[in-house]
Amino acid sequence: MELYAVGQNGWSQLEFRADQPTSQDDVFELIKIASGTTIEKPISSIISTIVNIDGHFRVAHGRRLRHYLILRAALTVSTANGCHMSVTDNGNGLSIQESLRGYPPLEVAVHPPVKQIAASATGFVILHENGMVSTTGDERFPAMLGRVVTEHKPARHPARVADLDHLLDHDPIQHIAAAGYAVAALTRSGDVYMWGQHPPSRTGEQPFFPNLSDISSYTEIGGGKDIQDVALGEAHAIALTRQGELYVVGSNRSGQLGIPAIASTNQWTHLAFNPPNGFRVTGVAAGPNTSFVLVSANPAH
Repeated sequence: MELYAVGQNGWSQLEFRADQPTSQDDVFELIKIASGTTIEKPISSIISTIVNIDGHFRVAHGRRLRHYLILRAALTVSTANGCHMSVTDNGNGLSIQESLRGYPPLEVAVHPPVKQIAASATGFVILHENGMVSTTGDERFPAMLGRVVTEHKPARHPARVADLDHLLDHDPIQHIAAAGYAVAALTRSGDVYMWGQHPPSRTGEQPFFPNLSDISSYTEIGGGKDIQDVALGEAHAIALTRQGELYVVGSNRSGQLGIPAIASTNQWTHLAFNPPNGFRVTGVAAGPNTSFVLVSANPAH
């Protein structure tokens, strides 16, 4: 397998090779940054990237950070306002620590069990094993919850996104992504639903995503192509179609879209990428201002 990356590199978060001097220059076109027999999706923050290659964690960063601190941080998901969530009790519980707001840790029993968690700037998204999606977060940003906040379903406590319930029987959600002020949910058949809002700190810029609102709605990518994988950054997204094509949308301030000619776009745009001979694209990931592409060898015929 091989891992390709593009985008912000100010902390050398795209450089794994210790035997080479760091450039700390942003990368505007996809480059190979790692290879191995097996590569898991990287976890990338504003200053570092961690990836499991052949059973060993490798960390890319330009600061004098202890690797164990980064590894520990990778076991939880965190919001921009200092809240942390982790899965407990073999998927049957959640622990939420809201350190900056002075609340005691919140321990929540979960049913159905948790399959995946993701963090936006203001809260968390929970994918359950049966395809149900729940959210928790900050009542000041209701669009990020994708649901109605009531006395019995407060923002701080996980509650389901009812607008997605109609998918449970025939096309359940199988993957979620969240970052910044947007959330994406990918169904089994390859449809993507998104909700959220424009970042409050970037009101002078055009919207980064098409038709983003407080209601989860289908987003058309590549003229309605089925999507295999999707990932979100702080103000951008990358999607992989089942045909192996890549599409990007949002801000390109640090080169994270991989298309140097574009400064920003709120329309899903094809990203030309030709994997090496005998390889195919199998997954995508994103950091706040970075994008990653995983490629694998084609199975032998």
